[in-house]
Amino acid sequence: MKHYIYLYRDPITLIPFYVGQGIDDRFLFHLKASQKPRIGSQESLCIIECRRLQNQNRLPIVEKVLEGLTQEEANLEEIHIIGIYKRKIDGGSLVNQTLGGNGCSGYKQTPVHISKRIAKQIGQIRTEDQRARMRWTRGPMSEAG
Repeated sequence: MKHYIYLYRDPITLIPFYVGQGIDDRFLFHLKASQKPRIGSQESLCIIECRRLQNQNRLPIVEKVLEGLTQEEANLEEIHIIGIYKRKIDGGSLVNQTLGGNGCSGYKQTPVHISKRIAKQIGQIRTEDQRARMRWTRGPMSEAG
């Protein structure tokens, strides 16, 4: 599978605010997510920045800057480009939360973390709308529970 590197830029200043890597239509994920109503408190800083721009009637510029890469090449290039523009916490312009590379892909939750996450959900009262969304995102096999 061929990977690519993409940038999100402010449409006025043209300064990049996010660097990512992906396959297929991953480069549009943050933009599409920012156009939906906010659900929950865990949204990426890129989605939040896209929504901020849209509230000012500005759409971010999204562009693929390198294409046809292997996963390993994409990891290295992403790290390199983030190093050039730097993250905001390092004095740069990017809202990226990591220095790039694998990020959290392939992350496996520990049994302790899974137990804590499940414990927080037990006993919660959900609206019918919330239950319908959960059934839709988990698929038909979950409808029995």
